[in-house]
This record gives sequence, C-alpha cells and structure tokens, in this order.
Amino acid sequence: MNGQIVFLSYATSRKTRNIKRNNDVTVLIDTGSAQGILIHGKAELEYDNVYQMALSVWEKTFRAPRDKFERFVQAALDAVKMVIVKVAPKRIITFDYTKDDVYNNLVKTYLQE
Repeated sequence: MNGQIVFLSYATSRKTRNIKRNNDVTVLIDTGSAQGILIHGKAELEYDNVYQMALSVWEKTFRAPRDKFERFVQAALDAVKMVIVKVAPKRIITFDYTKDDVYNNLVKTYLQE
C-alpha cells in the first residue's frame, strides 16, 4: 500500500508495545524454502479504519460470502482490539540460499536420498 507493508496486530501484543517504544523494525518475509526478503524500516501504528483494513487484508485468507465475511470481521474486532501496522521500508535485502553451493551440498548430502 503506497510502498508500505501493511498488516494487523493485536493492540496489546508485544510487537505493538515494542513499536510504541521503538519504531525501528525488521520484517522478514520467508518463502519457507531458503528464500526471502528482509525489510528494515520505520513502523507506524494506526487505530482508525481497522475494520476496513481487516476486510481488505483478511478477504484473501478467508473465502466466504461477503455478508458472512463482514460479520466474521466485526465479531473478531469486537472480541479483540486490533491495530494497523504500516512499515515504510528504508532498506530491503533479498536472499536465496538455493543458489548457494554450500547450502545445496548440505541438502544433497543430508536431505535427499
């Protein structure tokens, strides 16, 4: 969203408390197969428009008819207070260990038959 990474978090979570104390953050997006992106940036907490953001973010995860989905989101937000976390990237690092000879030799030696 406008070059930012945007996600939801519990308003009382350790993550949110840490961001309030120091908004320098690192976000790791890992593919689970030795590849990923490491993003260093500044986080901002937003408490407004959480319902609309939850609809936008969660609709990709929960496939359901719109009316049921909207009721689900409202019930979830009634149960726990959420906050929007927006991270403005300052430095982005990608990694792909699958191209590394040492990694490939270890996988070949110990994980493949």
